[in-house]
Amino acid sequence: MSLRLSNILLKRTNQARVALGVHTTPKSIFLSRTFHVGRFIRNEQNQVPYDAQTNLSQNSFANISAKPFRKEVADILMAPLEEGDIEIKPDNILYLPEIKYRRILNKAFGPGGWALMPRGPHSSQAADNSNILTQEFALFCQGQFVSQAHGEQTIGIGIKSLATALEGVKSNALMRCCKDIGIASELWDPQFIMDWKKKYSIGVWCENNKTGHKKILYRRKDRPEFTYPYREVQGDVNTQKTVITPSSGFDLAEQQHEAPSDNTTNTDSDFDPNKIWSFGKFKGRTYQEVSENNKSELESYISYLKKKNLHTRLVADLESYMNNKE
Repeated sequence: MSLRLSNILLKRTNQARVALGVHTTPKSIFLSRTFHVGRFIRNEQNQVPYDAQTNLSQNSFANISAKPFRKEVADILMAPLEEGDIEIKPDNILYLPEIKYRRILNKAFGPGGWALMPRGPHSSQAADNSNILTQEFALFCQGQFVSQAHGEQTIGIGIKSLATALEGVKSNALMRCCKDIGIASELWDPQFIMDWKKKYSIGVWCENNKTGHKKILYRRKDRPEFTYPYREVQGDVNTQKTVITPSSGFDLAEQQHEAPSDNTTNTDSDFDPNKIWSFGKFKGRTYQEVSENNKSELESYISYLKKKNLHTRLVADLESYMNNKE
């Protein structure tokens, strides 16, 4: 058979496969032994520039929603999390370590049965003395498109390597993609979040050894105390908070933001001017300090709280305290 006739038959075979929904890589691609080196596509015969904006998978939605995964696979993906696997960040946000997402995918599909594909190059933007890297990825499982999402990672103190930051971007995108197949869905469930925090987490006042600034940080009850640059200066804050539940389109961190209830600021029968604000624009400063140095701003803030009917007891105590000082 001539080479020309062989190529014609191969082309028609591939066209038939595409028409039937069978996605395979043409044999000619394997024969060319093409691979990427830096910004070039290197071939046995030649070298051609590789445009970083070009990505062969960026328009691929192979077998999207063609069929559900088998029941045994779905059971693994949607299995309840082990509560001991969940961690909490110092800013009171629950999360599942990224390696555990990968273990669940490996258990469900087997190593090599899934892949996270970049949809394009990374980009960066400046924000508060740091840079935020973002990149879009798509998750494929058993050759089937599942989801795509942008991952992000801040390059700042503690992360100075671009390679390390890009790994963070990839892991963040994986976490977001996994929502669509039911992995760790509890972390977006407000009731689960409140129950877990009540059972496993603790909030403690900590002081920064460098600046002297005090703030509430959160950790698991079975974890050791915070270390340098912070040190714990008080015990459990023991405050009841209400979880704000925005729409399901919000991200993990936004889903778990908490608004302090009226109990978080003043639970004592007597007003203590040396107590530290635990919320709002004056967070981390004492009531006395704010009333002496930012009186006009404090009066404006009190008016705002009264208008919104927030922290009514604290507002009354502050007004009484300021009137007595005058």
